[in-house]
Amino acid sequence: MSVKTCICALLLIGNIASASADFFGRFEGNVKTEWIADGNSPRLMRLLEDFAYVEPDGKRWVARAGAVVDGASIPRPFWPVIGGPFDGYYRNASVVHDYYCATRSEPWENVHLMFYHAMRAAGVAEVTAKVMFYAVWNFGPRWELARMRDANGESSRIVAWTPPDDPDRREAEIEWIEAANPSIDEIRALSKLRAAR
Repeated sequence: MSVKTCICALLLIGNIASASADFFGRFEGNVKTEWIADGNSPRLMRLLEDFAYVEPDGKRWVARAGAVVDGASIPRPFWPVIGGPFDGYYRNASVVHDYYCATRSEPWENVHLMFYHAMRAAGVAEVTAKVMFYAVWNFGPRWELARMRDANGESSRIVAWTPPDDPDRREAEIEWIEAANPSIDEIRALSKLRAAR
């Protein structure tokens, strides 16, 4: 085998590895909605058909027809930085993320991580997707199953909360993400440091 053939083979293998590393899944269907007339929230939309994001491993995240979405799973302080919840390439990811933040049928950590991958599948630039992931991971909705005992026995319910915002720290951390382009694991580690303080 010639040197030229070996180089071409290595380049091809590198390109295939790079392409597979950049694969973030796909969407099934199109977002079809109707606006809901509501004086309290002008952003409410009802899904007319199921819409799904499928991860590379085949896990399907289905937003069911009839669900109401409003983009509220993306914290409002980030709208001036990244745009409104239905603007830009991340609109499809926002719909699926909203659905799972409302149903709370999956752990919040998985839902927010899915949001990052869905944004990348939708064509959102890496650093922008990381800033948006940072936003929902640190300031978006969270929930957990809480078990309780009372006179009637043991029961469980979902407890939900939203972490407090710290605008000064938020601005500094966004600047760090934009400058350093850290990994998702590094962004999650930052969240643990934030919680420990």
